[in-house]
Amino acid sequence: MSTAGRTGYDISVPLAPRHVFHDLAKVAPWDRRFFLTTTCSLPGYLGEHGSEEWMGLIPLQDKENGVNLSMHCFENHQDHLLPENPEFRQAQTDHYQGQDYRSLMNSTFGLVPAGWSSGTYRLGEVMSAGSIPVFVGRDLVPSFMEQIDWNSISFAFTPDEVKSRTMSTLLAVPREQLERMQP
Repeated sequence: MSTAGRTGYDISVPLAPRHVFHDLAKVAPWDRRFFLTTTCSLPGYLGEHGSEEWMGLIPLQDKENGVNLSMHCFENHQDHLLPENPEFRQAQTDHYQGQDYRSLMNSTFGLVPAGWSSGTYRLGEVMSAGSIPVFVGRDLVPSFMEQIDWNSISFAFTPDEVKSRTMSTLLAVPREQLERMQP
């Protein structure tokens, strides 16, 4: 599956968030509990659309430095995710079940990985909490890209760039820029 947006013709419409966190929006970016977070469900098998983005996030996990990735591994259609490593799958699921979603949203940056469609609940939730969106995906078409200057309020990386560029880029953002970017 491939997506492509045609300027002046297609509109990427965001999904309404399932949860809103307006009370967190007032917390300064440098006063947040976490530096970078996401929560998601890993697909039942690696060939599903979006799995490249989700699996590419795993190397970022670094709880000691405020990077908390909460991923639920589930089986779909009787296929198995990483069957050669059931311990990994169980460890991810155990970590996911021990997380409080509201607490995870108290983050300077919120990962918004591409998924099964161009819409995502995660974007609205990240922005409602005052976290700076970090998009991960190929062929991303941000919502209302002709009306919103996404480059000034978010970051975007392809799955290939996540491991090599994400943390160095985000750690280099000056305090003044964080303040300007916060939704």
